[in-house]
Amino acid sequence: MEEEFATRDLYVRHKVLSREMRENLRLYMQTNKDPDMKEFFKEVNKNRPINITEESNVGKAYSLVYDAIEYLNRHMDAQGLELIEKTLRLDPENEEALFIKMDVLADYKRFEEAEACAEKLISIEALNPFIYAEAYFTKSTTLLFNAFRRKDRQLCLKALECTDEGLACDGGNYDLVVQKAGILYQLSRREYRKWIEKAYKIDRKRTEMFMEHYWIKEKLI
Repeated sequence: MEEEFATRDLYVRHKVLSREMRENLRLYMQTNKDPDMKEFFKEVNKNRPINITEESNVGKAYSLVYDAIEYLNRHMDAQGLELIEKTLRLDPENEEALFIKMDVLADYKRFEEAEACAEKLISIEALNPFIYAEAYFTKSTTLLFNAFRRKDRQLCLKALECTDEGLACDGGNYDLVVQKAGILYQLSRREYRKWIEKAYKIDRKRTEMFMEHYWIKEKLI
């Protein structure tokens, strides 16, 4: 692992849905033709017992995720990733672990490996819309990286398509909004301005910083 550490603020404010909560939600959705989410959370808050024990692989895996987050928040990436790998050996479809692994690998520009995690999250249809949308963002980023490297317009179009799929899951996802603006700009489509305006509405300060430091003005396709 490189000495250069990536920011881990994401895990301080992470929006993961516990596996226990996910299993209860699946059951609720299956047994209610007209689901009411307020009613669901009211039931959960009554401490309804769950069918997952701490001794199960799922329980152990979920515990490891939080230990991994503690390491990552302290910039101890190698140790954090080691625990994430242990988590995935216990529970290969743990969406929180896949999400964290995907994000760390993307930070280190290991895009192909990050994309593999994204594909897994998309295939299992992660219940957390934030995680699901971020999986599409990572896949789109990998496509865009390769499009720039090969100067391939078709890959750029695929990246745009992938971005749109992510926005269909979470239309207010900031990463996807600015991603779409950048792709449209590279494709010389004027509507990129509309997406920059949307980014400003979501987070003005963040967008000002993005436009000053990260916006790619050079046409790379």
